[in-house]
Amino acid sequence: MFRTLNVPVVSVVENMAHFDVRGERFYPFGRGIRERLEKHDQKIKDAESFTLPIRETLSTSLGIPMVINEDNDESDDEVKTIFQNMAEHLGEWISNLEEDTTTKSTSSSSPIQQDKTTITTATTNQRLTIRDDMGNTSVVSIGYDSRRACVVLRFLQGPKEGTEVSAKSKDLRLASRDAKTTSDTNLSVSDSIYPISIEPVGNYAVSIEWSDGHSDGIYPIEQIESVASSSSS
Repeated sequence: MFRTLNVPVVSVVENMAHFDVRGERFYPFGRGIRERLEKHDQKIKDAESFTLPIRETLSTSLGIPMVINEDNDESDDEVKTIFQNMAEHLGEWISNLEEDTTTKSTSSSSPIQQDKTTITTATTNQRLTIRDDMGNTSVVSIGYDSRRACVVLRFLQGPKEGTEVSAKSKDLRLASRDAKTTSDTNLSVSDSIYPISIEPVGNYAVSIEWSDGHSDGIYPIEQIESVASSSSS
């Protein structure tokens, strides 16, 4: 249907995907749903993925949507965050679409509009298949969220499936392990720094070109998770 009507696929939401019991996650309908969908529609490859659990509080029969219900317990906070991320992703996609439309309707000689186009298209989310020290394989999506000024890492498949971490751009830039950055004890980075491009490196990391011209850093997925944890603390 999407191919016939030429409707863009912004995100894929897998509902009732899993449930947790005593710290263990179960997938009653199996895994790899997204991969099977991609075989039928290539547009899904560029779409973000969100995974929702089987949770009684998500039932509309309870009357009050859980995202605005103040009586929910702490275990529902993770689900609320997923819905918030879905809304922010859609809002960013619409904002980028409006910028792109505006850019195309103005003179191509405008350097400001050309710069906006670069930012919008260069930071397309990248997907990697990684393997941890325990031999577990995971599929992750990594991209830039301009509203939060963060590099966002989403786990699409694997032990952490359905989770997301976000590292502030400034913190991640400062965490670069290249020789020039580590040797500069007086390095100052602007709060407004952002990635120009994000590219996969092997099956374990990404390289990031930053708006300050720096492009020597390689960021393993584990390092991004660590910086994200520090950013949120």
